[in-house]
Amino acid sequence: LQWLGSPRWSRHHDRMASMSAAVSARGRLFYIMDEGSRISILLPSKFHLIARDAFNGTILWKKPIEKWSTNMWPLKTGPTTLTRRLVADGERIFVTLGITDPVAMLDAATGEVLKTFPETKGAEEMLFSNGTLYALLNPAAEWVLKDYAPKLQQDQKRVAQEYEWDKKPRVLVALNPETGKVLWKMEGLIAPLTPAVDGRNARVPWQARHPSAFACSPPLANRPWCGSA
Repeated sequence: LQWLGSPRWSRHHDRMASMSAAVSARGRLFYIMDEGSRISILLPSKFHLIARDAFNGTILWKKPIEKWSTNMWPLKTGPTTLTRRLVADGERIFVTLGITDPVAMLDAATGEVLKTFPETKGAEEMLFSNGTLYALLNPAAEWVLKDYAPKLQQDQKRVAQEYEWDKKPRVLVALNPETGKVLWKMEGLIAPLTPAVDGRNARVPWQARHPSAFACSPPLANRPWCGSA
């Protein structure tokens, strides 16, 4: 064991995990954590983006996240897309500093916001590869689980039935983080957690007219990252 950081315990076993996302780069750890009271899950959440030294665990900086997903979401049911709200690339990190905020680029060493990309308002997921930032956007720019409220102690089955994928169109945007220029965008029924990058290209299963027909759908048919599923 190299080091042990606080808090030692998460907030509650039967509700949403206290840690929403975690990544590492250049000897640093970055994560989004609910640091609200461990006394009761009913007390307010205090979400923060936190950076630590990966060698000794020292907290390097911390930024508050004012609005995030509800901490009352049931255990072992996600929300899975929260894990894709944080990306590290060497000396920069990309993150949504609010549940419906656009993607922001931060200095990994200091936490200073270097740039915000307004075109990514409503981002639900992010990927970064070879200098290109990819963001999957909800055109409505609203959190799909905003109306959730617990009814039972064990709500897993209920949320699986009532809060499944809404099957509404999403927009996949690729942009240059240095200039903020949008390189391309595409719209379609893109399922959560399906966009991927292989180091050079982006691939996404895309639902065509028929529910069972999935293929990679780029803005132009001859793009190298387009092919049959």
